[in-house]
Parts: sequence; C-alpha cells; structure tokens
Amino acid sequence: MTTFYKTPGILALILGLIFISCSSDKENDEPSIHYPDEDIELYLNIVDSQGNNLLDDKNPNNILSQDINLIFRGRKYPLMTIEDIYEKYVVTSDNPLDGFLGLCYLTEPNEDYPITKPIILAGKFPLPVWTNLKFEISWGDGTPNDYFEMSRAPFGMNDNKQRYLLTVRWNGEVYRDTQEFTIVKK
Repeated sequence: MTTFYKTPGILALILGLIFISCSSDKENDEPSIHYPDEDIELYLNIVDSQGNNLLDDKNPNNILSQDINLIFRGRKYPLMTIEDIYEKYVVTSDNPLDGFLGLCYLTEPNEDYPITKPIILAGKFPLPVWTNLKFEISWGDGTPNDYFEMSRAPFGMNDNKQRYLLTVRWNGEVYRDTQEFTIVKK
C-alpha cells in the first residue's frame, strides 16, 4: 500500500484511464434542439411480446378497431387517420398535422414523417418552457392506460437561439431527449 502512494506515475495512469473510460462521444451527448414555439409530438410503436407491429392492418391481431383515445386535460381525442383529419379539420398548411392535437395513425412516409412502419403520432402539444404537460392513452381493451408527462428546460444556445432539452416520463420512467417509444401490449 505504501508503494502505491509513492509512485505518482501509477496513480496518474490509473486516473487517466478512469477519465478516458468515463468520457463519451460529444456528438451523442448533444440533445436535439427544441425551440419554445415548437409543438411537441411523440411517435409510438405498438408491438406484441414477439415484436409484431399491432398497428399493421395486415396483422390479424392489430389493435386498430379498439377505442384508442388520448386523454388530455379531461378531454378525449380518438385515434384518427390523416384522411379523418382532412375531413374533420380545416387544413391550412402543407402539413395536415400543424395545430392538430390527438392521436394520428400514420402508415405511409411523407415529407414531414419519414416513417418505415405504421406508427401513432401523439401530439402536437404546445409545451411552454418549465411547464409539465400530462396526458394518457386509453387502449380501449381493458388494459392499463399509459401515462406520459413532458417538460422542457433551457439547454445552451445554437445560432444565438436558446435551445431546450425535452424530458418525457412514461409510466414513471424518465427519458431525456427522445420522442419515440415502443409500447409492448400483452
């Protein structure tokens, strides 16, 4: 033990190795940039325990006929398709989901959503800084609802604009800077 303290070179080497092994790629540490005037959306992949997509209409076990709803501030928003949104809402932009609040079933990639499989988009939520926004999803099949809570806080500058780090709590688990979730239905 005395020898260890008398050889500062070994101590420096050990500390250097610890420092190098604890540092990570800076690119992976950088959060996405969210600005305060952006609405936030989440992308939900719904699968069974074998990984089969339950949003695929070709899957005989799909959940598309269930009464799926987003519940936000006491109001229910049913799962809708892009076509439903065009019928129900006045669309005033190239993206029919601008200003949309609820659940949208997306099956095809487009300019705004380059998806590779059917997903549910939950959003678009106005999310002021330092605000906790809560919603839940009812699956209409008697299984427990999924609960989400989102917030964003200042995180550095980019091009002289403040950027924000998104934090999502899903059923109590904390996720930072992610907007895509896979929900396994049993």
